[in-house]
Amino acid sequence: MGFGFIVALALLFTDFMVPSFAQWADYWRLYYPCAQALAHSGGFAEVYSIFAGVPKETTQFTNVLAMIGTADETFRDMPLILWILRPLTLIPVAASQAAWHVCSLLALAYSTYVVARAAALLDLDAENTHDVGWACISFTPVLLTLLQGQLGLVFGLLPLSIGYFLLMKRRPAQAGLIWALLLLKPAFLIVALANAIAQACAKKFNCLIALVCGIGVLSLLSVFYCGGAFNTWLSTFTGFGLQPQMDPRLDISFCHAIMSLLPIENRNAGLEGLMMFVAWMIAFGGFMQLYKLAKLPNKQQELVPFATLVGTFLVPILAPHLPFYDLSVLAMGALVVYCMEWREHMEWRVHSITRMHWLCINAYFLLYLIKPDFAYPAEVIALMLIFFMRMIETVRFAAHTPDY
Repeated sequence: MGFGFIVALALLFTDFMVPSFAQWADYWRLYYPCAQALAHSGGFAEVYSIFAGVPKETTQFTNVLAMIGTADETFRDMPLILWILRPLTLIPVAASQAAWHVCSLLALAYSTYVVARAAALLDLDAENTHDVGWACISFTPVLLTLLQGQLGLVFGLLPLSIGYFLLMKRRPAQAGLIWALLLLKPAFLIVALANAIAQACAKKFNCLIALVCGIGVLSLLSVFYCGGAFNTWLSTFTGFGLQPQMDPRLDISFCHAIMSLLPIENRNAGLEGLMMFVAWMIAFGGFMQLYKLAKLPNKQQELVPFATLVGTFLVPILAPHLPFYDLSVLAMGALVVYCMEWREHMEWRVHSITRMHWLCINAYFLLYLIKPDFAYPAEVIALMLIFFMRMIETVRFAAHTPDY
């Protein structure tokens, strides 16, 4: 708790008192200028080619932030996000970034709260929920999301956790509609899809139908209000090669990790398609175990937590590109694990998997900062595949344990 509180105070202090550090955040040099440009121009035509100004003076800290930030500073998120951020452009950039940091911290705190409430629906006591929320800040993807003023906590973790609570409360249609908002952060949408498919395996289709309908409505609104900018945003998902705005060592996705090990001349569309097929085959193994769990009437209460845990591990496997800070989606799994008091024969399994992947991802980022030449995304992906296999083995164990 102490570490998280110190980080929160440090963020607000640097926003106002140390602009040479704060202005290297993606929010300061990318999201705020783009939202401001939208407010002034009223259209999205130039947003996807705008380049925010980069200050000339640098320090050791700002160099690190520049290295892990958006290299070419080109806006590549969903255009509707700028409509949401427009009110924050009415105040100076330092105050706007401080307000966004407060929103991100509140989103993390409320996500912890609603996941703990969901645990109470299982007649399980939530344990140390406040400490769990603050401890998430020690997870480097979450910390980077805060430092960079990224969107993952507000547009990703918050709707994901609210939908989780609603699904646990047996309101699948409402959960699906809330999860449709994850189109704003598509990487987090994979977890929602895993839950919706798991519910469909249990012959409960309301969540999946509501999710699809919600995504359809949100897409239509984007086309209506944003025009061609929505199609431009969709084009950023095509291809698995290196995106220019991303340091290749911080693109933690299965397809990119495998392709980056090959010489450039050996990379082709056929091989990329094969890698994506392999990724979906790996995911299919997880869905099969969820299917077996969904078919057991006495396991319905455990289906949502396990589908969420499996879904979080599927994100780096299925996402064509995944910036390191978007691994903050794994914080959702940590909240599910540590906000619930698991049965004795399951606790050590889920806790050990969570602690190990938490430690490995933090260690990888430390290696990236100290010895970047030795940091390869394939290292993280190999470990994530091991943890994913351990998780689906845990799901299989839960399905075959009568007293769980």
